Amino acid sequence: MKRHNPQLERRLSTALQASPEALKDVLASLSNADFRTAGYLLGERLLPQLDGEAYWAIFACIVPSSPKAYLGTFLKAAVAIQKKGQLLLSDARFAAFASQASAIDRRKTLETLLPHTLSVADCGQLVRLFAREDNALDIAAQLVATGTPAAYYELLQLLRRYDVADADVRTVCLALLRRADGRSFRMARLLQAYFGIEKLPATFSFPIADYELSRLDGNYEQFRKLLENVKQ
Repeated sequence: MKRHNPQLERRLSTALQASPEALKDVLASLSNADFRTAGYLLGERLLPQLDGEAYWAIFACIVPSSPKAYLGTFLKAAVAIQKKGQLLLSDARFAAFASQASAIDRRKTLETLLPHTLSVADCGQLVRLFAREDNALDIAAQLVATGTPAAYYELLQLLRRYDVADADVRTVCLALLRRADGRSFRMARLLQAYFGIEKLPATFSFPIADYELSRLDGNYEQFRKLLENVKQ
């Protein structure tokens, strides 16, 4: 794939400044080779320069028309804008996309954005938008892989929300244990205690009192302190 094409970059930049529809028309007119170069230029250089409002306006115009062609490019730029603190995940245009997204597109979105989503509010927003009962365990696996306190809090909420079977909660606990780090080990212990899971292949020296479990519902700070083993 050719990554440098000044003439094409100028054409895309001009269209971006004009309107989302103008950019959509330019993209539709490109050859296959130029389209691949345009994807690189947009994802790596042009879209990351936008603020969140401009990004969502263009996203809403272009991505739903062909997620297979455009979603990866836009998600790459979303990470860059998110790092600047300018990407509002509660935007109604993002919610509209999520409501119609395929299972593949939901997974791709979460795989890309979750590792860069540190706040519990944003993490919760992503999970609420893209979680369905039929893909709850897939999302649970992605939250385990993310491994942040916010991701683990949303993991607990997800398992509660969809009343996941004990056998599946056990599978999640085993995945946590395989990560073999202190936080994941404590999360496995927390889920074991919360859901009453028996006989995990681990020896825990992390006592959890019933009153501590009762404080977790809707209280991220209490959850984080317990997860990180902060003395209260």
